[in-house]
Amino acid sequence: MRLAPAHTPEPASREWCGGKRKPRQGAVACRPGPLTELLHEVGRRTGFAHAFTDLRSGKPVENESALLATILADGTNLGLERMANASQGVTKAQLAWIHTWYLREETYRAALGAIINAHHAEPMAAIWGSGETSSSDGQFFRAGWRGHGSGEINAKYGIDPGMLFYTHISDQYGPFHGKIISATLGEAPHVLDGFSITVPF
Repeated sequence: MRLAPAHTPEPASREWCGGKRKPRQGAVACRPGPLTELLHEVGRRTGFAHAFTDLRSGKPVENESALLATILADGTNLGLERMANASQGVTKAQLAWIHTWYLREETYRAALGAIINAHHAEPMAAIWGSGETSSSDGQFFRAGWRGHGSGEINAKYGIDPGMLFYTHISDQYGPFHGKIISATLGEAPHVLDGFSITVPF
């Protein structure tokens, strides 16, 4: 008996998000290509990139590719230098400039609001809920150091150092608010923080 890997044929309705392949009429399935192309596609559909404005002038970023590379470096903890080395057409100086003048808590919040609003407008999102209710919870992430607020022993998570990522998510599965808190703090007071963030639909 000889075993061979099974090859599943690709459905005709699939397409690359970057527009390299066309779907059949009426198809809505979409298979993402590289992550950067997917981010550009989300930017075109939601306009979230316009939320990242200059701290001084209030103007949005002109170089969207550099902006998305900086966001990726922020979100993956890769760092600006390694992200610049792994990217094409952007430099560390460009990423550092954008990180300093465009990436702030309020611009991240506005960008997230744009994505949540676009998600809420999709008819398919209504299958899960109306978007009028939410739930929140904290996830504990261990850390490799003991610093302020992360090294205390607590009854729930033991002696390992770490922090809580406290997230609010709507009934349409859209995370509309998040914050980092100490693992030794109670979570209940932080529920109000998410409710104080108004995300217009």
